[in-house]
Amino acid sequence: MSIITSIRKVLGVALFLATPMVKEWSSHLLMLLPAIWIVIPFYAFGGKALASYALIGATINIIFSVTIFSAYEETLYDIYDKLRDFFLASPLTSFEFRTGLAFGLLLTALPSLVICLTPLFLMTKSAGPREIVVTVALLLVLWIVATLIGYLIPITKNPLATGNLVRIISFIFTVLPPTYYPLSIWPEPLRPVAYAFPTFCVAELIRMVLGLEPYSSARVTAAIIALTIEFTVIALLAYKRVKRMA
Repeated sequence: MSIITSIRKVLGVALFLATPMVKEWSSHLLMLLPAIWIVIPFYAFGGKALASYALIGATINIIFSVTIFSAYEETLYDIYDKLRDFFLASPLTSFEFRTGLAFGLLLTALPSLVICLTPLFLMTKSAGPREIVVTVALLLVLWIVATLIGYLIPITKNPLATGNLVRIISFIFTVLPPTYYPLSIWPEPLRPVAYAFPTFCVAELIRMVLGLEPYSSARVTAAIIALTIEFTVIALLAYKRVKRMA
């Protein structure tokens, strides 16, 4: 019963945030512009193959970036609107509040995600129902990881500082690792480093699922093990913060 109650609380916060934002076309445009600017040259120079890589990277970028943006949203609510105090005064934990913000931001990003995923699935010949379901499941795992990372970002009284920190973390996790392009572009000695990023691990698994790269049991195993370890560590850190905030 407590889990159902927590889900209802999270949904309440999410819908409160997403309802007005989903109608703002400018928000969707801001999410899509980076994807468009990357996909077009990739398609021009590499055709459908490289465009598919770019679409996967753009999808991962959108999910990860908008989710950890929940830290910035909470900072604004705390400083200007005092809505954070209002929500936390109710039977709502800080983790439920931040998760609600993260889910609300994901809901606002759904139109942009559909625009990215639709051509990706259409361009990928092996994208049947099973592959689409597995891809969506992997993206949900990424959202959970991003939600936990976002929760670890403390709110401050300086929204500019919080916003800059969110952007730096987003850049580190979505631009530095090879999420937009094949791992083979990296020098071979550096390739194991890519598995330190959960964003890359998800991208790697999606590429294998959609047949963009030949199946490699070694690479799939490495991605799954790395993602499991990263998720466990991040979840434990988030759990410790929940205990401190209780």
